[in-house]
Amino acid sequence: MDQLRLKSVLLELGYTEDELRLDQAEGKVGGVVVSRRFAGRSQEQRQEDLWSALEERMNPEELQDIVALMTMTPEEIAA
Repeated sequence: MDQLRLKSVLLELGYTEDELRLDQAEGKVGGVVVSRRFAGRSQEQRQEDLWSALEERMNPEELQDIVALMTMTPEEIAA
């Protein structure tokens, strides 16, 4: 999968370009999504929300190419 496909889906979900830090290596994609919408939510809740939304918009083959997506607030990144 191309990182542009994942980026496109994340933008559809309402994240902004500034919130996305994606990398691609050997056909696999991963990165960090930094958003204020994660504030007050556990890491488990963040991941469940994000992956549920991705599963609705991407096919299983595309999802297999996502290595990891960290979900962080701007404050967590700054710390």
